[in-house]
Amino acid sequence: MARRLALAVCLPVLGLASSQVSSRGTFSDIQSSICNTVTLPGLCKNHESELVENSRYNLHDARSCRGQECCSASSCYALPLSGFQCDERRGPTTCVGAHFFPPSGGRCRCKYGSCSVAGICPPSQQTLYEEHDVTPVRPEDFTKQFALLGLGFATFLSLATMLMVRFRRRRLVRALDEALASPLESDHEAYPEE
Repeated sequence: MARRLALAVCLPVLGLASSQVSSRGTFSDIQSSICNTVTLPGLCKNHESELVENSRYNLHDARSCRGQECCSASSCYALPLSGFQCDERRGPTTCVGAHFFPPSGGRCRCKYGSCSVAGICPPSQQTLYEEHDVTPVRPEDFTKQFALLGLGFATFLSLATMLMVRFRRRRLVRALDEALASPLESDHEAYPEE
């Protein structure tokens, strides 16, 4: 059942993507882009093993982000909305170990070099001087973003419920009008006015 559901979700995506294979890339490129976003059991099995073999870090586990490259007091999420990524003040980072579904947090890892004690990553080019007046970057706080996301979801759910109730009520009124009108019409046919 789960495989059929995964195939039902993947086939339209792969159908759209396969029409662009000749001009934009191969099937493995498309598969890796899908599997980087959402992990599907049937489609992403080989992709996960390649990630584990080919990289130093398992990109699907935040606990595996250890060492000097990882900022220990950081967090990020793989949600497509802005505001859930690593703080820009950290410098060039990638989010390691975050899942889109089910949503789980990850850690920020420096792209170039190691994370400082202040939680800042070095830029791509090394500078010849040290920065002495560096304020530490606080751990990311996503309370506002999750509150807005929850409020938006609750608003959507209440509007959908309101529209569904309105639609059902309208159908019920029509059915009652038809039920009340049909006996009156049959009475007029049975006893015509003189």
